[in-house]
Amino acid sequence: MKDITATARIGHTVIARTTHGRLVEGNAYFPEADVLTDALSSSALTTLCPWKGVARYRHVTLNGVTVKNAAWTYPLPLPLAWFIRNKIAFEPNTGVTVTGS
Repeated sequence: MKDITATARIGHTVIARTTHGRLVEGNAYFPEADVLTDALSSSALTTLCPWKGVARYRHVTLNGVTVKNAAWTYPLPLPLAWFIRNKIAFEPNTGVTVTGS
């Protein structure tokens, strides 16, 4: 699997930029080091994917505005998805725009 280049924004503010992302099921996964993690906070929401495992969601707060459940990560993915461990994806239906290839 090859790396992708991608950028995530809310409005004009860049919240993540990478040249080492991974594209999985149409979602760009950003290494934690390439994400503005100070803008992320924990959410109680989790979901289960049969091949990736349990996703943990994060809220994104910028300029005093919180976008709930706008990001997710698989802290302990199942073996087939281990390559997305410590990577963060963003939900496009929350106002986060992700571009790249």
